[in-house]
Amino acid sequence: MSESIYAGLTSQTIDVFIQDTSSTIGAGLTGLTFNTAGFKDGVYYRKGATGTATKITLATQTVGGAWASGGFVEIDATNMPGMYRFDLPNAMVDTTGFVTLIFRAGTNVCPTPLRIDCRALPTDAKAINGVSTSNVTTVSACIGTTSSFSGTSLSGSVGSVTGSVGSVTGSVGSISGITFPTNFNSWSLDSSGRVLLQPSQPSVVIPTVTTVTNQLSAAQVATGVWQDATAGDFTVVGSIGKSLFTSGNAPGAASGLAIVGSNMGTVASVTGSVGSVTGSVGSVTGAVGSVTAIVTANATQFAGTSTTGILTSAGVFSTAALANSPGGGTIQNNITITAAQAQAALTASTIGVTRGDQLTVNITGMGNISTRTKLWFTAKRSSQTQTTTNTDSAAVIQITEAGGLVVFNGSSSVTASHGSLTVTNATTGAATVVLNGTETAQIPLEDFVWDVQYLDSGSPAQPHTIGLGSMIIAADVTQATS
Repeated sequence: MSESIYAGLTSQTIDVFIQDTSSTIGAGLTGLTFNTAGFKDGVYYRKGATGTATKITLATQTVGGAWASGGFVEIDATNMPGMYRFDLPNAMVDTTGFVTLIFRAGTNVCPTPLRIDCRALPTDAKAINGVSTSNVTTVSACIGTTSSFSGTSLSGSVGSVTGSVGSVTGSVGSISGITFPTNFNSWSLDSSGRVLLQPSQPSVVIPTVTTVTNQLSAAQVATGVWQDATAGDFTVVGSIGKSLFTSGNAPGAASGLAIVGSNMGTVASVTGSVGSVTGSVGSVTGAVGSVTAIVTANATQFAGTSTTGILTSAGVFSTAALANSPGGGTIQNNITITAAQAQAALTASTIGVTRGDQLTVNITGMGNISTRTKLWFTAKRSSQTQTTTNTDSAAVIQITEAGGLVVFNGSSSVTASHGSLTVTNATTGAATVVLNGTETAQIPLEDFVWDVQYLDSGSPAQPHTIGLGSMIIAADVTQATS
């Protein structure tokens, strides 16, 4: 079999007949595809007398599909058995000369050679795709790549050119169909064909400029900004300029910027509410939230004559201040606190315990205990707290948050899990105390007192009693437990 194609044409397709070696009549072989095992690995071509065998990778294709390099598909197994469409790779037919193609492998595939004559395009062609070259309306990709056109002119009308034009040598007489600006002939172009900027070019968008003659330096820009005294330049709300502009008033002066920090100097007076003040203050008008540092004064503030301060370094009234105060050693404006007000800070309550029953007590309102490092619940005899035997090791009950039951009836030989102290809300100071009924059955029928105490995380750590009260033990009537 042989074919002829103009060299350089692209996207070319041919039909190939492949015989079935198992047929005694030379019938065509059906059922081959681009990826049939064995067959797909036996397609090669060779260009000219000195070319080497080059393998072609077959690709999927349809009978009417667009060209694809190596595309291979059976045309019609019923009406054209053995006939296949094959898309030639462009590199296979890009130069003049003979090309040998072979399908040589696969089950029942009869080796099928094919010779393709790649001919040069005639230089005296009178028509392209049946259209006279004197009146070409469209030159499209279907004729391949035209490397050059020789001659003095291409006469006639060219409707359109599809694709890129590499170069045009010589002058172009005229170009029709393009509208140029009315002042095109007055433009100034440099040797590279670039348009030179003019002093006045309304509506012209200038691209990014990297170098400007007589460009201002950074120092000149800074001087222009920081020495600008025109109030109208600083009127935009929220801008840095409006925030800093004070019409020439010095920082710290009236209507000037406020100064804070160690360089603030002495403040004569402050009007309004002050959150806190550290250091010496001349006078303050209005409410003061808090004052940090030791406050000193003279005893003459109490109508006395001594110059000794009224407070000691510990923050308590000095002996001299009391001695020089009106009333001879007493403070005239006493603060009266009722018993109810004092008790509100440390609320006592009574816990009732029935012997033999599990004790569960919810204690609330003890205040914030988030900084605690230890927490105890302790109960002792009322009389015991007034004697030298008032030690935790002699307590009737002591339960810790970390260790559970640690002391019972004055003994540390206890079952820790029979008691618990659980914080349910550290912010408000709520906790639950639980004691097993086995232990409550052994508590004597006496009066007891209890408290809750925690140890803070300060340095040194300090204990705080946050709840206290009495505990009454009631005898159990029914003693059955099972």
